[in-house]
Amino acid sequence: MRTRYERAVKKPTVTIVFIHGIASSYAAWRKTVNEVAKHPDFKSARLIGLDLIGFGKNRKTNCFHYDYENYTKSLRHTLKKLRIKTPLVLAGHSMGCLISADYTTKHPENIQALVMVSPPFLKPNELRTLPDKFYQKGFTKLKNHSENPLVTTVSGIISKISTLESRSFKTIAFKQCLENIILDNDNWRRISQLKTPTYIIHGRLDPLVSGSNLKNLATKNEHINLTKTIASHDIAGTKRRHVITALKHAITP
Repeated sequence: MRTRYERAVKKPTVTIVFIHGIASSYAAWRKTVNEVAKHPDFKSARLIGLDLIGFGKNRKTNCFHYDYENYTKSLRHTLKKLRIKTPLVLAGHSMGCLISADYTTKHPENIQALVMVSPPFLKPNELRTLPDKFYQKGFTKLKNHSENPLVTTVSGIISKISTLESRSFKTIAFKQCLENIILDNDNWRRISQLKTPTYIIHGRLDPLVSGSNLKNLATKNEHINLTKTIASHDIAGTKRRHVITALKHAITP
């Protein structure tokens, strides 16, 4: 993965890695990271922002299959290359939350906490009825994207999110990430069984995320702390403030 931002500090006590979502890039995190970098509570934190393979400035790929296995391998390789010696906090936005959860399930060592912003966790039974549910809400489809009606429907919804890059919508990376990651049947089980301290921030106006699902997860999993605010999918305004508060909790051992 390409490192888009790094703030190194002397004798860091923790490293925060920021991971963006589908059809996006490190730009989705930039304003938040800038605020974190100036905040005195994070003066001993090493900060790293990444572009996932296939997105942002990391588009040039030849034989990369966009799924959990390969993203987890590439993230592990990247973290090793960065020679991180401190505990880790993984901060994910949207699909970045799903990748963070998968990585933590496979490599829990040294992961101190997770911060998840706008995580699109869907129950397996919802995946079977998703097209009808979304069509009834009147979202516009992204035309000529895919013959798969589920992929087409979700594409139409996420095309309305401002931090997303429209040039990604017809790429192989976008299509495979939808099918292999966002719509993966194991997402619900994975987050339900996670034992790492996890802070979830949800915007009540977010069309991509089910607030009731997140409430259900927080009720059943004692390791999950849920914060709701009046916001949409992007990291902005009051949502950003809640994210920074969650990061403060996450860096505290």
